[in-house]
Amino acid sequence: MAPADAVSRGTPRSADLQVRGFQASPLLIPGQVLGRPTLFADSIAVAGTALLLGVAAMSYAHQDPATASAPRVIEVVVKRFAFEPARIEVTEGERVRLMVKSADGPHGIAIKKFKVSQALKRGDQPVSIEFTAAAAGEFPILCSEYCGEGHDDMKGMLVVTVKER
Repeated sequence: MAPADAVSRGTPRSADLQVRGFQASPLLIPGQVLGRPTLFADSIAVAGTALLLGVAAMSYAHQDPATASAPRVIEVVVKRFAFEPARIEVTEGERVRLMVKSADGPHGIAIKKFKVSQALKRGDQPVSIEFTAAAAGEFPILCSEYCGEGHDDMKGMLVVTVKER
């Protein structure tokens, strides 16, 4: 079929289509045409993308920084008959990672309110304990493994302050 025949039969040639704003694609079957989206379709696509990006940005901006960030890391050394530091202060809702190690023998660490209970062996490697300080108040830190005559006096304090809103 000659190019002139194609135009007369209603099948446009590639050159005719490019003038009208269409392109023939090498991936299409001969005679198929890939049309350009209209201004309306372009506008809808741009508006939809902007809306999705805006919603994503707003949800990120309203996320609680205490839960959005990595946990706060606090190093704790347990030894006869004390916790160092003896007082740990965090904010309500804050994620906390205690890196606890025993300096002198078997011990344990327990914070009952946040269901923390971990036995510790003497060693150089700290044990990682992660929790969220979900309630404000003062909570005792106790040794959960008998460690000698001063065991009952071995106490620390976790102080969780109210989050400002």
